[in-house]
Amino acid sequence: MVHSIIIIYMTYIIFPFTTGDDTVIHLTHALRALPRYGWPATEARLADGAQVTLRDARADAPRLRALFYTLSDTTRYLYFCAGVPQNDAWAEKVAQLGVADGCASYALVAEVAGSLVGVARFDRAADSSRAEIGILLTDAWQSRGLGREVVARLRAEATRRALTGFTATVLGDNRRAMRLLRRAFPTMQATWSYGQFTLDLPFTDVPAPASER
Repeated sequence: MVHSIIIIYMTYIIFPFTTGDDTVIHLTHALRALPRYGWPATEARLADGAQVTLRDARADAPRLRALFYTLSDTTRYLYFCAGVPQNDAWAEKVAQLGVADGCASYALVAEVAGSLVGVARFDRAADSSRAEIGILLTDAWQSRGLGREVVARLRAEATRRALTGFTATVLGDNRRAMRLLRRAFPTMQATWSYGQFTLDLPFTDVPAPASER
């Protein structure tokens, strides 16, 4: 899912039963005690002076469907890792990005003047302290610094849930997303396969010395 295009693919959208829909997530007592949603809405001021509200996703399906129809062919390709048509079926998949339980999964939206300009989420992997991250911004709000703000909020929410890092899948064509994530996660590890990167993004700001790797 960026001060660049951060279109980070989430596997379960296209393959609904590969990463969570049929997986039992075992939560610790501390996780179960978390509130369903995160912090109140926050205002992010971008370098160009624009102000964007970041808040938990709640009952946003109609506006997420509308967001889908603002996406260019390139943005849809980079997010879904495939050329997808601009139709109601795919709009519904984007609408579902706003559905999360607040514990094993979390979703937020970026809002400007009542319209949604982005959606992002993470889904905790079964029996793991990692979660898959996905971020989708409408074209007019890419390359403006919004992705950096979204990543920071996702990370804060994940830390509250005792997660220690994210994972992500990014197309090799998506160089700007790779730059953003490398800056946000200095110890990022990337594996290349079939035209895309599989990323491990630990919540560690300082790379370990070579002797400890």
